Amino acid sequence: MRDPLSMADERQLAEWAFGREGVVTDRELAEAALRELARRAEVKREAQREEEREAERAAELAAADTAHDDTDPDDDAARAARSRTRRLIIALVAAIVLAALVAIALVLVAARPVSSLAIFDRDPTPTEVELTGLVWQLGLGDDAEARVLAESESATVIAFRYFLLSSHSSGTVCVAVVEFEVVSGISCQPADDVEVAGITATLSGRTGLFAIEWGPTGEPQIRLPDDFDVGPSGG
Repeated sequence: MRDPLSMADERQLAEWAFGREGVVTDRELAEAALRELARRAEVKREAQREEEREAERAAELAAADTAHDDTDPDDDAARAARSRTRRLIIALVAAIVLAALVAIALVLVAARPVSSLAIFDRDPTPTEVELTGLVWQLGLGDDAEARVLAESESATVIAFRYFLLSSHSSGTVCVAVVEFEVVSGISCQPADDVEVAGITATLSGRTGLFAIEWGPTGEPQIRLPDDFDVGPSGG
């Protein structure tokens, strides 16, 4: 089976490499696409080098024929060979500049914060498969999928996303608490809003409150019930 990157055109590779609207959701795919662009640039440069060498040889042969025939060294063949060489040099310089830009882009992509929603791009763990089954019981459609954001001894904070029954074209993203195999304290936002501003919520679970700040990039910040200060009881 052929590598899908090798079959993609450069426009598709650029979209994978730089993301849509500057947001990269799959860093591994972005880096692979940039490497493929760099490889193609190198192939083009090598082809242009070979054409340049051929042009130089043609120019030398033309010059030799001119000297042998004692004719004007600036005859049509020699001028055509020199013109072709100049064009190849210009194309080679352009290819080198492209390769430099691709190298810079690789560095920028590696340093660019990854969207928090990229958590849904990886395969679920066995635990997350079980949690997804609990989310399905909410009746949100069997395209919903769950990912773990944090865990304690008695509770798991999850994020889940669904499309089929969402009222938003980009889908809906929710955070929730799972305790004793029950999903509760659900807070949801359109996926587009989470992509831009993240999601902040205080979730009420059976064992207490769970404060969460997640997105638009980076890891979630979560305060579990044990993290909350409890004031003195009256008496």
